[in-house]
Amino acid sequence: MRYFRKLYWIIIISGFLFVLPVKALTISPAKALITTERGDKQNLSIQVYNEGAEAIVIEPVVLGYRQSRDGLPLLDQDIGPAEKWVVFSGSSFELSAGGEQSVDFEINVPEDAYPGSHYLALGVKSSAPTGQVGVASQLACLLTLQVAGTAVEQLDINSFQSAGVVWYKDWTFQVRLKNNGNVELPLSGVIKILDKKDKIVDEQEFYFGNQLLAGAVRNLTPTWSWGEKWLWPGIYQAELVIDYGLTRQQSISNVNIVYIPVWSLIGVVFLLVVIIGLIYFLKRKRK
Repeated sequence: MRYFRKLYWIIIISGFLFVLPVKALTISPAKALITTERGDKQNLSIQVYNEGAEAIVIEPVVLGYRQSRDGLPLLDQDIGPAEKWVVFSGSSFELSAGGEQSVDFEINVPEDAYPGSHYLALGVKSSAPTGQVGVASQLACLLTLQVAGTAVEQLDINSFQSAGVVWYKDWTFQVRLKNNGNVELPLSGVIKILDKKDKIVDEQEFYFGNQLLAGAVRNLTPTWSWGEKWLWPGIYQAELVIDYGLTRQQSISNVNIVYIPVWSLIGVVFLLVVIIGLIYFLKRKRK
């Protein structure tokens, strides 16, 4: 019995100690920007480095990329028409340990290409040579391809909402933005709090994320904290003001907030108790 226990633990420990060789793959550059005219031909070379201890098989890949609603890049096929403009020389090849090689991509922009920014992920995927075991990986250079033409900067605030009635001094908003233009937009802005006379009570700057790609939607949940500042109960208006694009245009949206702090409810209850008690006392006195 002890023999089988020892054998069991030897097998388990050996399983942890036995690992596959690490195949470190890197590329350069990680990002690129190309400005071009319609009907032009552009080239992009990506340098591939095998920093692992064994040879790997490299295959060029062409993908599109877009932003998630959290601002993260999502890579996939058939995201945009620009993927069909790209061709690459050769096919798969074997890259020896410690070796490097360039992969060349050719971008043929059609005459009827839509002006503005197009987003591509040009890169490589790796695998082990035939008959060997290894972990596949994929790396890509994120390319912004700007086609000359009229740049349209248009940001729409699709949604700006609050909880409606709030009891505490931390107010959370739900914001949904959409870039309806044809170029990426840098964003900055503030949320202002106004009273019932439209007087600004306070304002705070918020971070709305990195550049919003053309056609992308972004969801945000900024939280306004009053901290130790005094604030009377009442109806307030929150105004979202976002500056966007190189032309620094503005997009504005408003939402109402009813602020009823807990202490005010306690005060109302106490006042009601006093009034009821006073009425009861006066009735007793008349009798």
